[in-house]
Amino acid sequence: MNVFIVFCEKSGILTYIMKLKIVLFILLYFIFCTKEKDVQTLKIGIPSDIGSLDPLFATDLMSRKLNSLYFRKLFRKGKEGQIEKDLAYKYSWNQNKLLVQIQDDFLNSNDVVYSLTRTKTTEHPLSFLYNSIQEIKKISEHEISLSCKCDLEELLDILSNPASSIYKAYSDQKNYVSKKNISLLNWSRGNEVLLEYLHPKFTKIKLQVIANAFTGIYLFSNQQLHIFKIPYFFYNHPSLGSGRFLSLSGSSVQYIAINHKNPCFDKYFRLALNLGIDKEKIIQKIFFGLAQTTYTSFPKKYTHQALQIKDYIFEYSPDLAKGYLQKSICYEKLKKQSLDFRMRADDENKAKGLAIAHYMQELGLKVKLHPMEKAPLYKENGEGKGDLTLLTWYVDYDSALNFVDPLFASDKFGNAGNRSFYKNLELDKIIQKSRKNFLLTKEFKEKVMNILFEDLPWVFLWSLNENYLVQTNLDLEEINDFLF
Repeated sequence: MNVFIVFCEKSGILTYIMKLKIVLFILLYFIFCTKEKDVQTLKIGIPSDIGSLDPLFATDLMSRKLNSLYFRKLFRKGKEGQIEKDLAYKYSWNQNKLLVQIQDDFLNSNDVVYSLTRTKTTEHPLSFLYNSIQEIKKISEHEISLSCKCDLEELLDILSNPASSIYKAYSDQKNYVSKKNISLLNWSRGNEVLLEYLHPKFTKIKLQVIANAFTGIYLFSNQQLHIFKIPYFFYNHPSLGSGRFLSLSGSSVQYIAINHKNPCFDKYFRLALNLGIDKEKIIQKIFFGLAQTTYTSFPKKYTHQALQIKDYIFEYSPDLAKGYLQKSICYEKLKKQSLDFRMRADDENKAKGLAIAHYMQELGLKVKLHPMEKAPLYKENGEGKGDLTLLTWYVDYDSALNFVDPLFASDKFGNAGNRSFYKNLELDKIIQKSRKNFLLTKEFKEKVMNILFEDLPWVFLWSLNENYLVQTNLDLEEINDFLF
């Protein structure tokens, strides 16, 4: 061995190997360890790929968030769910015809007619919404008319959803153009979306799909990401000290949709499930307290203070739950069959499903966990398949009404939002009245909560906080539009 080393030293081979190691070390250091000071490209970690840039198919959360950043519409929904003008400068309504004047130096009437015509000529998940629109017509370069078999409030609501986005008539389905300051540069499916974005502090936005949270934390700690949404289970991770931890009250609810097409899932069965799951223990033990129980379907921040009372929360009562279960019309049958309990197949949702299933089993029920990929899970749920499905609802706009409509509206079954296929005529009347001004009053909210508490269309669970890591060189007030 000594002879070999001496030979290597004399021949220069050992010296060459050492130099090569040093060069490789320096390269790896600059690639992975140096602090990136260039913020010309804002790098945002996103938990899942963008489903579609095409507004007609922007139905998942990531697509809707990108849609709000990327596209303009004639009208948009404000923070309280109220309709606001976007492209529309002036409008009038007479005899079921809407006249809209557009004020923009980039988009014109041709673009509006082209974009809205696609909503009627292309089959898409929300095609049914546009059946009431009869005619879309150009009046002048900056004025259009729409005829509709509906009232004004309904039409404005339709024109403010993602499918009604306006883009240049020359756009193709790979690169839509709606604003002068933003455009698609590159889209690598399952990897990243690169946008050109004219902003005082950066010129590009990169939305990078993070396969797992460990990768995201590593990239963030080396300043390869500027904003990164982290799961609750990384709350105590030691690497989080390199940035600011931002935990915001959730604008979502997680629930179990109970298939109302099955007559065995009667009120006693539904009541047993709501009382038989220790939600507070799951929140503390699994979510590190970064979640809150909901008041029926409403997160705390969307619940009027006078209604934030225990009367609208199902506290853990296992003995009561077992008693109610025994009163179910299908009790004997339910004891023998396995319930098909579905959830998304990622580790986070499987862990939640396992904890929930444990409490169901303690009631004497047999539960079969059925993890599924996102697309087939939502598709099959919309078709009425599965007994119980663990789902999450993220608001389309910042309003309490969005936790009722479309979730319990009988005109929006399945993929339109009402995934339990639940129907209540009194609740439908409240929804119809509230749609006129996009506001759920305290009086209506109380009636809704009483109906939901009585009917139990879901197993009401919790609202998870939204947790982000943000680099210290970013102003928190400037990043609201970029919290994916």
